[in-house]
Amino acid sequence: GEIVGYIKINRGPAQTEPGHDDALEVQRLYVLKAYKGEGIGRRLMQQAIDQAIDSACHYIWLGVWEHNDKAIRFYEKLGFRPFGEHLFMLGSDPQTDLLMRLDV
Repeated sequence: GEIVGYIKINRGPAQTEPGHDDALEVQRLYVLKAYKGEGIGRRLMQQAIDQAIDSACHYIWLGVWEHNDKAIRFYEKLGFRPFGEHLFMLGSDPQTDLLMRLDV
């Protein structure tokens, strides 16, 4: 079979931001362009939600580039809501990730 999507989740000290001890972080979510719109991303996110529930996490959080409107809409459809921002540098260019969370 072909790998068409990938999700990377972090718990505990592996998370990219401190202070989310009772949470699961979705650090990466990728789906091959040819497979977008087929529910792959939704199924991968459901696996993360299931893992968070099984691990007694209270919420899932992630960061998404503030100008990635398509991804933001995808996460909003799943119930994620903004709760903050994270500034980072892309080379010498400052960028902002919108932090979003879903209570589980």
